[in-house]
Amino acid sequence: MPPATRHPPPADFVAYIRHRCSAIATLSFHRRLGLAIELPSLLALAFVVKLLAAHDCNLSFHFAAFEIEPQRNDRQSLLHHLSLQPIDLPSMQQELSLSFRIVILTIAVTVGRDMRADEVRLAVLEVDVAVLQIRASLAQRLHFGTCECDACFGFLQDEVVVKRLSVRGDQFLGGFGLRGHGERRLYATTKTSTAVATIQRVAEKKIIVHVVGTGTIGEPLIGLFNQFKECWGIDEVTFHKRTPAVGDRAKVNQLINHGARLATDEEARDDFAALGHRVSYTAEEAIERASVVVDCTPAGNENKSKYYERCKGPRTFLAQGSEFGFGKPYARGINDEVVGPDDRFVQIVSCNTHNISVLLKTIGWENGKAHLDAGRFVCMRRANDVSDSKDFIASPEAGKHDDPEFGTHHARDAYHLFQTLGEKLNLFSSAIKINTQYMHTLWFDLELGYDITAEEVKSRIRANTRIAVTQRRSVNQIFSFGRDHGYFGRIFSQTVIPLSTVTVPQPRKVVGFCYTPQDGNSLLSSVAATLKVLEPSKLEERLDVLRPYIFREI
Repeated sequence: MPPATRHPPPADFVAYIRHRCSAIATLSFHRRLGLAIELPSLLALAFVVKLLAAHDCNLSFHFAAFEIEPQRNDRQSLLHHLSLQPIDLPSMQQELSLSFRIVILTIAVTVGRDMRADEVRLAVLEVDVAVLQIRASLAQRLHFGTCECDACFGFLQDEVVVKRLSVRGDQFLGGFGLRGHGERRLYATTKTSTAVATIQRVAEKKIIVHVVGTGTIGEPLIGLFNQFKECWGIDEVTFHKRTPAVGDRAKVNQLINHGARLATDEEARDDFAALGHRVSYTAEEAIERASVVVDCTPAGNENKSKYYERCKGPRTFLAQGSEFGFGKPYARGINDEVVGPDDRFVQIVSCNTHNISVLLKTIGWENGKAHLDAGRFVCMRRANDVSDSKDFIASPEAGKHDDPEFGTHHARDAYHLFQTLGEKLNLFSSAIKINTQYMHTLWFDLELGYDITAEEVKSRIRANTRIAVTQRRSVNQIFSFGRDHGYFGRIFSQTVIPLSTVTVPQPRKVVGFCYTPQDGNSLLSSVAATLKVLEPSKLEERLDVLRPYIFREI
């Protein structure tokens, strides 16, 4: 506060103040014995026309957007000194907005009710991180000195304030070439490097799931992680989209509005922004920040060699069914015991491979071991997903047998899945694409190593909680049930078996049909693999929220 001689109040009042404070004013411990102490006696006085009234000590704080209007009989002290205000307070506000992670605390003397102007007290230094304590606008009983009617609290977001010893003056700020405010202010400071390091350590502890791709599996998977991230212990969900498209604008904005953060390639960032998307990270930044990366694109193996193998941040990378060789194959309920947090690369097998595998483990297993002589399968695949307007066909189209040993990738992937359990099965599969968008249909023919009856087979099927049974044989009715009762139309059961189609023509031969519930089983396995990495001990508990969509009967 400026000296009293610049703003002469009434003569009798000045004489009174000088008489009461002359002894204290001469005391100064500043810079004595290395102490930064100064008695704020005269600095705490506000020379107003009238002293504090009995009920004028309750001054409310409001939001930073509003000024705190001067009170106390609607007068302002020393109005002719307002010419210095643009130099004083606005300069302080300008320095407060600098992003050096430095918090400037305005120190004032606390006053009580009916306080007299000659009751001089030391200012109390607040050691709490008060800048992060946002409270209701109640009276805080603080006194503002002259020219401080615009004082306010600013909001901070995602800042880490580290407690340090307070210093007097602006020697620390001077190291950055900043203008100071003189020696009559106290600053609580932090070293920039310390604050940045602390923020980095905090970021390392965040649990972040990053999904690559927004297609048939990627889009619902982002929605799953977003909706259940709190009960799954996930702090943030990010996703990558490669190509900006006007037709996808609503989809991308919906994902962002529900809490996911968009990452794009650096060269496409401006194109996404032009579509109105908020881009939070580049592709490589998002991958490096993530705890788990789930690649839902047909380029998983390419991305592995290009990005994933050299990344240090993520614990585990997951890829989907088409990416054979990406890592250890996994299907929920089939080989859970051999896949864990130490597996850095994991392949979630395809939806039809899930179907084949659960049939084999339910019917072809006896006393915890495989007793299967041979398994033959025909996958009647839907032409495309209901969300896809391309690649539909007008008539059935037979698939090629690309693999001389297994026929198609479905049997090959199932073989390698069970190989992780030490089993080598005799499997072969064929595929044909049919002109429907509903569900895949699977015909199976299992030759067992033991005798079994049709009722025993059906009893095993009913006992498996991952299999849904049905009395319906029409795909559109089963698909409609999922649309009405599933998670956004998805059925998370591994397969749906119409019991009336299951037969045992010979004591060791089982034949029947079943339906693959779109991508629901792959989605469930992707979630389970992610949660196994994050906290294996809570896997079953955290999956409880999805059990209502794992149907026992349709």
